[in-house]
Amino acid sequence: MQDIGLVVIKPEGFSRREEISSELCERGYVILEKVIIPDWRRVIPAIYASDASWKHSPPEHLDELATIYAQRDFGNVAEAVVLKHKDGGTLEKIETDIGPWKAYLPGTLRHKFGIPQDPSSRWVFTALHKADTQEIIRKYLILFFDQALLERYA
Repeated sequence: MQDIGLVVIKPEGFSRREEISSELCERGYVILEKVIIPDWRRVIPAIYASDASWKHSPPEHLDELATIYAQRDFGNVAEAVVLKHKDGGTLEKIETDIGPWKAYLPGTLRHKFGIPQDPSSRWVFTALHKADTQEIIRKYLILFFDQALLERYA
């Protein structure tokens, strides 16, 4: 697979997606493809079931997350962005630039665009989700785009 990455701008960041895209470009990324995800809550299980941070969570947590999103005033639309870094090493650079989901490190995109965690809740609304591996990128390309796009970047 080519040196690409995939970032999802989740509903809580969707209204700032142009600002997020501009920030990504300022950090050296080239945006290759974008697609609107019209029903975020429907794709939550497909996204998080393969996410390492959810590996030990019970399946009902995914249902709970979809319910929490429905209760919040974020909307239900997200955007998937395929990108590459001009200097290479895209996955590693995305890891650093997006930052961890639990600790919003200064200078990261989650620090800039994520919603501060409510201390009374275990849920964190980071505005961004990243594909951590080439295997997950493949899965997301098929989920959000189509087989032809996967073949283009294979």
